[in-house]
Amino acid sequence: MRISHSLCSFILDSIYNMNYTIGKPNRKEELMFDYHIHSTVSFDAHSSMEDIVETAREKGVREVCFTEHFDLNPPVGDTRQDCDFSLYRASIEKARGRFAGFPVKLGLELGIVLADLPAYEAAAKAMPFDFILCSQHVVNGKDPYYGGFFDDKTVRQAQREYLQELYDSIKSFDNFDVAGHIGYMDKYVERNGLDPNAPENRPFAYDDFPALLDDILRLLIKKNKGIEVNTSTYDAFSRPLPHPGIIRRYAELGGKIVTTGSDAHRASEVGRSFSEAYQLLLDCGFSHVCTYTNRQPVFHKLEHCLRG
Repeated sequence: MRISHSLCSFILDSIYNMNYTIGKPNRKEELMFDYHIHSTVSFDAHSSMEDIVETAREKGVREVCFTEHFDLNPPVGDTRQDCDFSLYRASIEKARGRFAGFPVKLGLELGIVLADLPAYEAAAKAMPFDFILCSQHVVNGKDPYYGGFFDDKTVRQAQREYLQELYDSIKSFDNFDVAGHIGYMDKYVERNGLDPNAPENRPFAYDDFPALLDDILRLLIKKNKGIEVNTSTYDAFSRPLPHPGIIRRYAELGGKIVTTGSDAHRASEVGRSFSEAYQLLLDCGFSHVCTYTNRQPVFHKLEHCLRG
């Protein structure tokens, strides 16, 4: 017998309510789902999986998904940015064993480089992943995190190049579930020596590239892929990635699949600004937020994420 997504969502929400509300200190956010987290399995993170899960439980996060990095051809020295899958497997088994009954999902963040698509396809099959993010970190051989990204071009030109490469990656690669942190490059304008408060350097909104963004969003919808609301920029921008206008446009075009992720690289960052993100999703026209099991979305009512 096939079970519909709506029935599956109802069953899972009921189980959550019965099994995980007792003793949780933060009932207002008791249905937070953090689907973008990095542990020390990733090259740039600072907390172990066990510390992250423990902190998540203390904050009232209901479910976590680790999305460890897999990036090839990084534009910096010999820094290892692919994933040690043996270490990943051992770490998640240890965390699941310690926190039995708490959902700890297995995910991966693919930093797509078009020249290496076969390797990314192999990585997506390396473990029985629940969830895979497709992210654009490198554009024309450069990652804005490391500087030099805006050399010989304006911020607007660099943003267009980023979006075009993201579109090409989504068009060329299928083995993912959600597009991660659309607008990633805007996080690092100041890191590249530019004034982030100058009008010409501001993060892009939907109205800056409407045709190109529509192409990206329509392609995601056509492929039954979602977008991530990434809360890592609330401190800097007072909003998530992507810009709320882009989130709203995805809903207007018929997009339904949306996940929330803190992009935590430290345990303290898990679940950050999720109340604001869930309210924003409601304001943009969404009624549900998604988790994933075995690469299939499960829809949860946003009203449950915001109840007191």
